[in-house]
Amino acid sequence: MLQIAFVLVLAALWALTFNAPGGRDFIRVEAFRVGATIVYLTDILTGLMIFGLMVTMRGPLAITAGVLLVLWLLTLIGIPRVMDVPLAPLIVFVIVVGSSVHIVTHRGQ
Repeated sequence: MLQIAFVLVLAALWALTFNAPGGRDFIRVEAFRVGATIVYLTDILTGLMIFGLMVTMRGPLAITAGVLLVLWLLTLIGIPRVMDVPLAPLIVFVIVVGSSVHIVTHRGQ
């Protein structure tokens, strides 16, 4: 049940980055700066939600959440590519592979 709450909060954060309710993005407040990189409140909340998913899940989904946390950190510090592969398709690939491995290895109760 806790994982569903984490996923719903992540979905809400994702929706808030594309829609500015009321004409302004009230949750995109600057938290701090690291060099030239500005870290916003949405970035911190997204990282906490991914970390929460990683801690509450087991097996392949926990590893998938851990990889997503690393990819999120790379995008946060401004690295757009890994070994000449853009991060956006790599994130989708990690989600698909992690979910597929979980479905294949999941045992019925």
